[in-house]
Amino acid sequence: MKEIHSAMLLSDESEKSARAMNEEIESFVTPTPEQYVWILQLLRTRKDGEDLYD
Repeated sequence: MKEIHSAMLLSDESEKSARAMNEEIESFVTPTPEQYVWILQLLRTRKDGEDLYD
């Protein structure tokens, strides 16, 4: 069963907000990094102007 995360509280300081967002992303990527790598590779290999959903 997937864990439900509470809403993130962002700071007025951009560095703190960026770190909070990175930590949230890491919490999703760490259990299944192969899924993250797969979509990242897909996005990197698209040609300029190519629609992802076609």
